[in-house]
Amino acid sequence: MGNFFSSDFANQQALVASDQGLGIKRRLTLDPDGNLRLYSLDSSDGRWSVSWTAMSQPCNIHGFCGPNGICRYLPAATCSCPPGYVMSNPGNWSQGCRAVVDIDCTVEKAQPVMFLRLPGTDFWGSDQQHVDQVSLQSCKNICRSDCSCKGFQYQQGTGSCYPKAFLFNGKAATAPKKPFRTMYLKLPVSVNISGISIPQIDLLVSREYHPDCRQMSKTPMKLFPDVHKANQGEVKWLYFYVFAGAIFVLEVFFTASAWCFVLRWELGASEMQAVEEGYKVMASNFRRYSYKELVKVTRKFKDELGREGSGIVYKGILDDGRAVAVKMLENIRHCEEEFQAELRVIGRINHMNLVRIWGFCSDSSSKMLVTEYIEKGSLANILFNDNILLEWKQRFNIALGVAKGLAYLHHECLEWVIHCDVKPENILLDQNLEPKIADFGLAKLLNRGGSNQNVSRVRGTVGYMAPEWISSLQITAKIDVYSYGVVLLELVLGRQLLDLAVDADEEVHKVLRELVGTLAQMLDGEQSSSINEVVDCRLGGHFDDTQVRTLIILAVACLDEERGKRPTMESVVQTLLLADESCSMRWSNVLRD
Repeated sequence: MGNFFSSDFANQQALVASDQGLGIKRRLTLDPDGNLRLYSLDSSDGRWSVSWTAMSQPCNIHGFCGPNGICRYLPAATCSCPPGYVMSNPGNWSQGCRAVVDIDCTVEKAQPVMFLRLPGTDFWGSDQQHVDQVSLQSCKNICRSDCSCKGFQYQQGTGSCYPKAFLFNGKAATAPKKPFRTMYLKLPVSVNISGISIPQIDLLVSREYHPDCRQMSKTPMKLFPDVHKANQGEVKWLYFYVFAGAIFVLEVFFTASAWCFVLRWELGASEMQAVEEGYKVMASNFRRYSYKELVKVTRKFKDELGREGSGIVYKGILDDGRAVAVKMLENIRHCEEEFQAELRVIGRINHMNLVRIWGFCSDSSSKMLVTEYIEKGSLANILFNDNILLEWKQRFNIALGVAKGLAYLHHECLEWVIHCDVKPENILLDQNLEPKIADFGLAKLLNRGGSNQNVSRVRGTVGYMAPEWISSLQITAKIDVYSYGVVLLELVLGRQLLDLAVDADEEVHKVLRELVGTLAQMLDGEQSSSINEVVDCRLGGHFDDTQVRTLIILAVACLDEERGKRPTMESVVQTLLLADESCSMRWSNVLRD
């Protein structure tokens, strides 16, 4: 029919092809430019034509001009690089632009930087944080103090500041709203931008596009001349519209009834079952469950998997045979509309290293999440179990998988998501020991007291919390980087760092700082034998020296007291991939010899 549905669509409304109806072959294609289009086949000449498109404005397509690229209408969509950047691959905008001079975050002394004003330009998404009611100079200082900040968005009037960890989805407004946001690009002082044209908003606004009406017929077309000639024209037009509308509604009703009758008559039992199964598949991606459904799914909440700070988790089986985990959430203070809006954002997140969320329940007294069931349980239950031994290759793969999942949340999601509680208990392992991060996005759902600075009062685990939480500083994605550093140390040591301390938070933090200091000295002194001594003795020396050293280097960097010096999860993934590739090459050389 040319209609298709998804539970993710706004207001649950169907998308309809321009040639809606039976008897037409169609295909839904994700095209190379990133746009989703519905094509219809003309049986007379065998040509495909577009009958629906997801994004009518090309500049709204995610990553249309690639990393660091800017899209604008002149009047057609055109890509360009901002000052200080050049095309990564001429002729291929999917690879975007690269900086002429990179800011080196490894040097001890910060490089002098400048901020270039780009009026009416926005890089939406990839916000490191969001600060309201600050001055332009304060926003500059926030970005200047964090080496990983690529620039910031500032909105005059409201004083909203959005430091960017990554420049993506660049778009120059053709008709900006007031007060409009302005992008301030962070560049090294050494970059020469003299002679480079900077896009001005007044140039874009003054460029208007007028359709060419000269080809239209000079003879005006008169619709319903008898009605138009009447003395009481306006009243008769009103009567006409009411009458035509009533006829149209009746026609649609009778047509729909006839089609329903014909379909039920013509479709056999097996075909009807196939149609019903198709609707079940469409609804199973992310949907709302009733409390009665989940009572049946969990057999009256009989099989308890565990108790966590955010609620109790039960195992269940859906009608289609899928095993799920049902979490009964506590401390939810959102109104119904806000709760569902947050859930729909989380429900769209999909990555192989993140636990898939299948749906939710939001009754008056109960709020629950329905997620995929992970067979092996948590990393903590396996890593810290003396009866189970994780081999080194499995530990390294877990470190890489968790880094990929966090990098997706921090850098690739259109909606900025921080986990706020990264620890082995929230890292689940499937049948192949592939890690999947659980409980991401719960910081959005739990009560935060109206301020993201109060997240630390609700969530977080002693030993994994970054020092800025204790100091009640602004929460950024770097708190997840810190927690990830603790997990890396535990993967290397094979034991929980909390076991090294006895009681208070200060003591745990002190023990961790001493351990990081010792490891840093070992790295500086090139004491390979000393580094190998800290590796889990249960491995019996069966590990890769380069990979161990890489994990320790990353852990020391992630656990830096100054969050601006911690790496991004994106750079962590790249470092681990290089270490993994190096290990594979060494093994291939050994086998060849």
